[in-house]
Amino acid sequence: MTPAPAGLHPGWRPERAWQHLQTDFGRGLGFLNTWAAWRQDEARPGLLHVVALLATVPHAPDLLSQVHAPTLGPLATELAMQCRGLLPGVHRLSFEAGQVLLTLLVGQPWTVLREQELQFDSIDAEAACAPEEGHTRPWLQQLARCCKRGTQLRLSGPSASERRAGGTWSEQLQACGFRIVSGGHETATLQAEFAPAWQARTRHASRPKGLPTPGRCTVIGAGLAGAACAASLARRGWQVTVLDRQGPAAGASGLPVGLMAPHVSPDDSPLSRLSRAGLRATLHQARLHLQQGQDWAATGVLQRRLTPGAGALPQNWPEAGKHWSEPASTASALHDAPGLPGDWSAQALWHASGAWIKPSRLIAAWLAQPGISLHTCHASSLRRSPQGLWQVLDAAGQLLSGCDMVVVANAHQAEAVLQGLLPDLLGEHGLGLQAIRGQVSWAMQAEGEQLPPWPVNGHGSLVPHFAQGAGSAWLLGATFERDDTDCALRPASHAANLEKLRALLPHSAASLEARFAAGLVQGWAGVRCAWRDHLPVVGPLAPEQLPGLWLCTAFGSRGLSYSALCAELLAAWLHGEPLPLEPRLAHALRASRLMQAR
Repeated sequence: MTPAPAGLHPGWRPERAWQHLQTDFGRGLGFLNTWAAWRQDEARPGLLHVVALLATVPHAPDLLSQVHAPTLGPLATELAMQCRGLLPGVHRLSFEAGQVLLTLLVGQPWTVLREQELQFDSIDAEAACAPEEGHTRPWLQQLARCCKRGTQLRLSGPSASERRAGGTWSEQLQACGFRIVSGGHETATLQAEFAPAWQARTRHASRPKGLPTPGRCTVIGAGLAGAACAASLARRGWQVTVLDRQGPAAGASGLPVGLMAPHVSPDDSPLSRLSRAGLRATLHQARLHLQQGQDWAATGVLQRRLTPGAGALPQNWPEAGKHWSEPASTASALHDAPGLPGDWSAQALWHASGAWIKPSRLIAAWLAQPGISLHTCHASSLRRSPQGLWQVLDAAGQLLSGCDMVVVANAHQAEAVLQGLLPDLLGEHGLGLQAIRGQVSWAMQAEGEQLPPWPVNGHGSLVPHFAQGAGSAWLLGATFERDDTDCALRPASHAANLEKLRALLPHSAASLEARFAAGLVQGWAGVRCAWRDHLPVVGPLAPEQLPGLWLCTAFGSRGLSYSALCAELLAAWLHGEPLPLEPRLAHALRASRLMQAR
């Protein structure tokens, strides 16, 4: 075998997954070497997680400038492509169809690391990252808190004298629970293993309790949430059975085409940060699985700000933020573009990362992953067997599936499935999930229609020029009707969609009025699900009373933006992996808050 490049940790061979920390991401060379080593090793772990600290956002040219090895060139190009739009916070990048995951912690390195609840299998640390002399002990203690017994540490950069058995670094490492493995005059590193003489504390006290190894999981619901969860769990070795009463993409996820754009707020609220993280995750899945131009298109999205002050960008919005959003007046993509009157520019935003996508195509791609089986049947209730397994039953009480874990991902219908399990806990008002009906209007495009070249949102939305059969179509809507579950099409909802378009795009509305009046517009209606704080609901519902019962729901009208991200968050909690979000933001999504809010 070709000698493995720097970054290989031989101990990973018997592991199903391996978690590695780099204290200095620098220009990405350490990650690229580790990724290349994983590729070369036939006994590699099925999942490689790399967490890297960096104080400032890397630029694509910097990531490519240090790469000289031919084998690293394509990897560096892929890394540079995914490193666009990085702002302070936590960013999850995915490679090798999700088998290699890179989590970048951008900010004050030791502050962001302190917020994590992580235990790594190996750590690459740079002595140059340590605080000035006299403060190295707290730095090493913080590294030790990220270790479990047997964690491999490689410390690069201490002077030769400090690498000797009695040197300063060796002494301090030993005091923090490390056993020195190697390090002498001829090497530039100290290698150690975490082997404290005391019982080390765990850092997972506040994490949901998962299961020790992958087993059998049943996912109820074959929409965006259920399909995404099934795919994330199957990648980690679970055998997943997906149940849906109508088949895949039959509920709100059956929308003919959906729009994705980041949420914007002056204070860069949790919802705004969550929307960007979710958009990054879904766009990656689209590039991986779907056909550009047919199943989705990265068109960008124009957002009209019809209410003064609403949807404004934060002050001092950084250059990297323009990858997501910027004032329409400064967006080069809009220069000389048709359909943008000059008086809009001061009250409009351009979301360069916006896209349209067909949910059914993404769902089909997720459900086609190995390890997933789909069954069309009505999951009516749940119960625990005497052996502690979960059983999913139909309306007649017949067994549909037996499993170690259940993920309920069937939107507002989760209330009915769970009611028999938690009658005392749920009470009269249940979990508080709200059904929200939405109807869209759509038609094949015709000559003479005045449509913008890209989607526009801000008061409802218009998605023009999306591929439909052998031609192009447009879609308008959707309505927002709370506590309404009737999916029958209504003329009044078509009229409401057209009225919104009159405010959003008057010229387009005028050119479409005749088709609405003649009844030449098609429709689709579905029921979305939300909770009172407008954030997704992910994780175990009542982990003490009902271990192994998890939820993934309440995506509102952002199912396309949230599904891939929330599925990865669920899998990360379940397996004790690095989270794809800031811990505080992830905590705000936990399903157990529905019980605590009662």
